[in-house]
Amino acid sequence: MVKMNMRGIQNCGEVAPALIRTPKKCSSKFPRLEPIIEEGPESFQIMPKRMLFLVPTFISCVSYFLLYRYVNGLIKLS
Repeated sequence: MVKMNMRGIQNCGEVAPALIRTPKKCSSKFPRLEPIIEEGPESFQIMPKRMLFLVPTFISCVSYFLLYRYVNGLIKLS
């Protein structure tokens, strides 16, 4: 806190520290970052995505045909 006496008036207030300004220079001291290259086969990454689509589709088709045969068997017995 700073106290100042100016012409008989006393001011009390807080003063912020001076801003530190650094010169902005484009320096080439630092090397550019290299991209990270993922290793491994791409088919391994694609296969789980295909399986997430194909497995439920296959289960749906099989259950449809089994249910269709069951319903047709009930209709023929009646």
